[in-house]
Amino acid sequence: MPFAQFGSDLDKDTKVRLDRGARISEVLKQGQYKPVSTGAQIILIYAVVNGFLDSTEASAISKWQEDFVDYLESAHQDLVLTLPQKKELTLEIENKIKEVINSYRNS
Repeated sequence: MPFAQFGSDLDKDTKVRLDRGARISEVLKQGQYKPVSTGAQIILIYAVVNGFLDSTEASAISKWQEDFVDYLESAHQDLVLTLPQKKELTLEIENKIKEVINSYRNS
């Protein structure tokens, strides 16, 4: 029996961590012949690791990711293209990433 099947026996924090891990696994998947740019990957990983996708079911992550990447590449291409050139995640860049994620979530 897989560990995750003991969900009813887990405390809330452990369940949240397992659920986030499932979402992280989904975000890391890329479809064949559908590569995700490095800049978009940075933003996606930031979003999932920092809990922005906690209310999204793991089974819906793939569709969300596809739509979000389309949004990033059309509305925020400048951020997607410049992120890989940066050597650190400054407060300014992090705030911009949060703004972009929240803008998409609220649209």
